[in-house]
Amino acid sequence: MNIYVLDDTSTVSGIIEKFESVIWNMQFFSGNDFQLIVPLSSGSLDLLAPDKYLVRDVDVGSGEYHNVMMIEDRKITFDADKGLMLTVSGGGLKKIVGRRVIWDQMN
Repeated sequence: MNIYVLDDTSTVSGIIEKFESVIWNMQFFSGNDFQLIVPLSSGSLDLLAPDKYLVRDVDVGSGEYHNVMMIEDRKITFDADKGLMLTVSGGGLKKIVGRRVIWDQMN
């Protein structure tokens, strides 16, 4: 499985082919979330920046992207066997709707 990195919702800026672990949690009613663990490198730090989008190759069809996730958090960890690892997590595009702020209501 490959994971495409999108700069916006339509421009592919890179492909993640090698990763240690991926959890792609799809929810019907609540927001989706994911966790991706890749070996740390300068390329992975640049490619997996916050506010970029990820989509699996199985969710790409006929020019449309489904189940797109947004990178919200990154964490660097160390494993004695595997070395430095980058853990990237975030949520689905439904979370963007939850971020909205309503200032004043007018009747």
